[in-house]
Amino acid sequence: LGGLPGGLRNLTLSFDNAVLTLPTLSLSGDLTVTAGGAVTQAPAGTLAVTGTTTLAAVGFDITLDNLGNDFGAALAATGNNVTLRDTNALSLGASTIGGDLAVSAGGHITQSGALAVSGAGSFTIDTATDQDVLLGGFANDFGGAVTVATSNGGSVRDVALRNVNAGAALGGLPGGLRNLTLSFDNA
Repeated sequence: LGGLPGGLRNLTLSFDNAVLTLPTLSLSGDLTVTAGGAVTQAPAGTLAVTGTTTLAAVGFDITLDNLGNDFGAALAATGNNVTLRDTNALSLGASTIGGDLAVSAGGHITQSGALAVSGAGSFTIDTATDQDVLLGGFANDFGGAVTVATSNGGSVRDVALRNVNAGAALGGLPGGLRNLTLSFDNA
């Protein structure tokens, strides 16, 4: 996919029977993507979306992990294994993940909807210091272990996690936390 005009506000892409590689995009509104295959982005491309981002690739992987991505409002995803990276804070909307969820952000990682993840969840604060991973406000369902980590000098201050899965497990936490809230409703 290429040749999209600049200055777009909203963009809706429906590739019902195909994979989709997103080019560099800068949107002042919302991004909605539906694909019948994997969703990726151009190797050196960045995605800057001021509004909400909705990604649907049921049964397929979604990999949007390039440096420079910036999702301004909530990002919701439906896919198999989902990997997301945001240069700033990232708010996760209600999402259904058939495999693993890996999120890296240069700011707080929060949520505005429940996360249903069949596999493991990993949440990494990259480069930013004193950031929070706050996933305790909704009835999340992680089938695998949940890990909170740091990279490239990032640090985590507060962690909140709610998991309603009967097999709830914690994969690991970084040192130096200020506050930790774990709610494993059915464990």
